[in-house]
Amino acid sequence: MLQGEYLNLLLTAKRLLRFSAKAFVFGVGAAGAAAGIMAAVSWYGNRPVAPTLYPEFPITNIGITYKLTTKWQDGKVYYKFKVAPLDKGMEIEFDRAANSDAPKSFSIHLGDSGQFAIPNCELEITTLTPTIADNGLIESMDAQGSSSACSRSEYLSVRSLYPTYQFPTVKKDASPSPEHGPWEKYTPQPVQKPKTEVSAGLQANITCDVIVYDRDKYDSGNPEAIGTLHQGDTVKYIGHVTVGGEDIIQFHGRKGYVEDCVDVKK
Repeated sequence: MLQGEYLNLLLTAKRLLRFSAKAFVFGVGAAGAAAGIMAAVSWYGNRPVAPTLYPEFPITNIGITYKLTTKWQDGKVYYKFKVAPLDKGMEIEFDRAANSDAPKSFSIHLGDSGQFAIPNCELEITTLTPTIADNGLIESMDAQGSSSACSRSEYLSVRSLYPTYQFPTVKKDASPSPEHGPWEKYTPQPVQKPKTEVSAGLQANITCDVIVYDRDKYDSGNPEAIGTLHQGDTVKYIGHVTVGGEDIIQFHGRKGYVEDCVDVKK
């Protein structure tokens, strides 16, 4: 009798152990699946946005133009900014203004289709680096940076922009600066593809960690990131896109776009 009770108890314990093991495995699997789903949702909501190529905008009252390129990636708006003289005949005047001690800063206010500024999407540009031409004069002043306040959905709604600024006048007959540029409407344009792509069998060294985007899906506004290259990697080089400044490389049998970090071996 005692032996039978002992066997029944042993069988019950084994069943409980098997059930507990299955429950544990299921729990771990479910937790892993939930974490994977959450990670996928997070990535999808924060996936990169193709670079926005704005046209060149003039500020005629002081004799300059500015050019802006932006992209949204990793929760930030990254920008490249350049200010230059309004025309070639103002090189000396621009050099004089750039070398002056007068304040030089820009705030680029990104707005929606109704020309209402999006409060979180403001780019503060307080440091401008001069670019020297072959004749020794400053031909432009440039800046790069990022802002983490503008969300992906806010960035995708940008259809206009205007600058507020402090910059010395370049034109001799310039009117007093209102320190506020006009609203400029903007319609996002797809990145233009080169008409021809010729592979000369070149190799390229990767000089920093950089994301690779699918070349054929890049125009959609929601480009597909197909992987990451790391500093020191070597890839097959195909060509260059002059409009967006991207290089075309071979990546796991696919053509990919890479912005910066590419050193081509001639």
